[in-house]
Amino acid sequence: MREPKDIVNANDEDVGLDAIQSNKAIDANAALEAIDADQAKALNEANDVNEAIVAIDAKDAKDAKDSKDVKNAHPAHFAYHAEDKGDIQLLEKDTSPLQVVLHLVRHGVTRWNQERRYLGHEDQGVISAELERLAPLARRLQGLQWARIYCSDLLRCRQTLRYLLTGNEVQSAGLNGNTEVLPIPGAVYDSRLRELHFGEWEGKTYEDLKGNPLYRRWIEDPAAVTPPGGESWEAFASRIQHFLAGLHQVMCRSFEGDEDGEARGRDSQRIPDLLVVTHGGVIRQIAAATVPDTPFWSLRILPGEELRLKLAWNGLGWQGEIMS
Repeated sequence: MREPKDIVNANDEDVGLDAIQSNKAIDANAALEAIDADQAKALNEANDVNEAIVAIDAKDAKDAKDSKDVKNAHPAHFAYHAEDKGDIQLLEKDTSPLQVVLHLVRHGVTRWNQERRYLGHEDQGVISAELERLAPLARRLQGLQWARIYCSDLLRCRQTLRYLLTGNEVQSAGLNGNTEVLPIPGAVYDSRLRELHFGEWEGKTYEDLKGNPLYRRWIEDPAAVTPPGGESWEAFASRIQHFLAGLHQVMCRSFEGDEDGEARGRDSQRIPDLLVVTHGGVIRQIAAATVPDTPFWSLRILPGEELRLKLAWNGLGWQGEIMS
């Protein structure tokens, strides 16, 4: 049985070959005529492209190099590429999966965090003095080139993002006395990254709710019970899943790739870094949804802490590992 108080800590908040343009086009028929009968038979019977190339000797390869048509070079549409020295090589399409590193950061400490109260959609800010505690994390994040920056639209996350990237809070009193935080250029402020909405339990402590039968049932099985006036676990998990699916589409477009994860033109030597400033429950849910054998309750992310995930798109969804 899970310790009820844990909920307070947890929730306070593709394959193919790419046809590559040759320096000189190749004609299949001319290539086959350059090969004797035995070699031609071996080539026609070859199921694997490597077997086909073995069937061609050095002279035949040179003859084939001067042929014309690459598109019909072989029934299997193998593509040959002439290098600078005229060597012929078979180049396979880069089928490595689209990968990203997610830097998941939980917002800084709020008053309700200090008081161990449920904090979901209530729009509390970070305690000013607590922002300075984010300095070590800000230093660790310096120098990283962010491919994308995402942030919950709630105040405490916007403040945290601003401090991490600028070293200051830079805010002003907006209309009706509301606190406004200057946005980070290029950042996407996304309501799908909000914490679970606790409804009538917002602002309550474990001590306040421990005698409530509905609350006790929710602790035992959150998927079966919805906080009064709050958000169901299904709705919460669904919006996080939609965010992750959308993230894949955005990254594919940014690499001029297609939508099954075979992005073209990306730098395979560098996995893009994505910064996501959000809430404890959201970080747990992203990890649980993408890292095998990682139950939601197995992680504890404190305010101002970072969890790094290395994720790859497997054709159906993101899957990966915890880096830190």
